[in-house]
Amino acid sequence: MKEVKVNEEFSGSGQLDSQKIKLEKQKIYFDFFKWLLGTVGIGILTIFINARLNNRAAALNEMQFYDRYVTDLIVLNNKTGPRRLLAQYFSTVAPSDKIRDGWKKYYEIVNVEYQNLLLKDSIATKRIEELQPDSLKSTNARELKKLTIQRTNIRNEISTEMKIPSEAFGKTISDEISEAENYYRSGSYTGKEEALRIYYKLAFNLSDLQKLSLTKEQRKLLSEADEAYKNNNIDYALSRYYTIFRSFK
Repeated sequence: MKEVKVNEEFSGSGQLDSQKIKLEKQKIYFDFFKWLLGTVGIGILTIFINARLNNRAAALNEMQFYDRYVTDLIVLNNKTGPRRLLAQYFSTVAPSDKIRDGWKKYYEIVNVEYQNLLLKDSIATKRIEELQPDSLKSTNARELKKLTIQRTNIRNEISTEMKIPSEAFGKTISDEISEAENYYRSGSYTGKEEALRIYYKLAFNLSDLQKLSLTKEQRKLLSEADEAYKNNNIDYALSRYYTIFRSFK
């Protein structure tokens, strides 16, 4: 009986030690996770908070830029073609979902106006073509003149050429263009290099919205100038840049 009792006591003691070891292991794991959350976790949380703050700061700057220039853009571009382009642009890049949705709805409205004007232009063009063979007749001449004026007004209305507020280019844009022009006109190799450096910087910093204000011909010139710059064709690049930026002053 004594032997059995000793074995029972030994067995109970072994179970107790096993439980203690298990508890010690759990304590070690718990302490490790506390350290992990207290250091790595805080680090990750800090990065997350900083990212959110940076995003908020960027969003705030974007909203301030939007608020500052969008009214001027609308006032300067009150014709159908530019208004349609603005609506299309801001429906994608405006700084909030609510504002983008508003621009999407506005685009639907102004696009209907735009399509109606395209239809009127097509009808006027067809009638002009019919009248031109007999344009010497007085009645035809009067109608032809009226239709030509009407078509010109329609095409002015749907033209995609946009006007950008000068402030959107920055306070020194006009000065930089003037400086580049002076270097360019100097005719010296050093002057041309300096002019090219300024022009390329200005072209590189053009935003998507500013590029929308360029005509088709200007966009072609800009592409040619950039390509010439990359190929070190200084004179060709300068002539293109000069033509483009002269209209920005």
